[in-house]
Amino acid sequence: MQYHSIHIYSSYVVTKMATQFTAAPQSVNSNADWSTSVLSPMTEKEEQNGHFTSQSRIEFYSSNAETYDEDMKKYSFSGPDVAAHTLHNLLKDNPNSRILDVGCGTGKVAEVLLALGPYTNIDGLEAAPGMLALARAKQLYKNTMEKFLYLNCGLEHDTYDGVVSSGTFVAGHMKSDCLIELCNILKPGGHLVITMRHEHLETVSEYKENFRLTIENLVKEGKWKIIQDETFPNWCFGDNGMGIDGHVFVFQKNLMS
Repeated sequence: MQYHSIHIYSSYVVTKMATQFTAAPQSVNSNADWSTSVLSPMTEKEEQNGHFTSQSRIEFYSSNAETYDEDMKKYSFSGPDVAAHTLHNLLKDNPNSRILDVGCGTGKVAEVLLALGPYTNIDGLEAAPGMLALARAKQLYKNTMEKFLYLNCGLEHDTYDGVVSSGTFVAGHMKSDCLIELCNILKPGGHLVITMRHEHLETVSEYKENFRLTIENLVKEGKWKIIQDETFPNWCFGDNGMGIDGHVFVFQKNLMS
């Protein structure tokens, strides 16, 4: 099955949004080694864990939460903005939509969503307590959950009109079977928006082997349809000043699934 450039929703908003992030990265002055600690391959222990990232990565996020927002600005990280604008384009006529921000971190996606529209019903899910504490302090979310998302993780199915997740599909983080749970928690007719670094679809073995296969299986099973599957520029900028491509996926849960 071919997935490139499959979309009903126009790519114009995504491209326009991402190309606003054109500045080369500034020097990042925090003590956090994001490239090594966040992007390093999954360890053997994490592989055995089967569901989610290790406690050591969670502790890394928590201990560097205070500098996270500024650090991401210096890398010109566009993922949360693209995710928020994409979801807003789908839900803007219903600001009371029930929304879940998965891997919400310090709340960047919700900040952008609330700047775009009067959304009143956003929940946030985040495993790193230090990150979630900052998100809670910003008073962005109606409800927050300090937990991992994985298959059959205890979240109520058929609950959300919109689910959004930016930067969670990274080596050593959420696995491909999380797509099944993300579909499960959507209401029939609801939308899921994912933004991620494009190259991880090929360079992270777990995603190369299973990500698109899981998408295809959910389509074949009649669970959802693909609305958008598209590469966009300037997910972030590398240390060499060159833009790194991102990828945006949008799925709609079928009414009869």
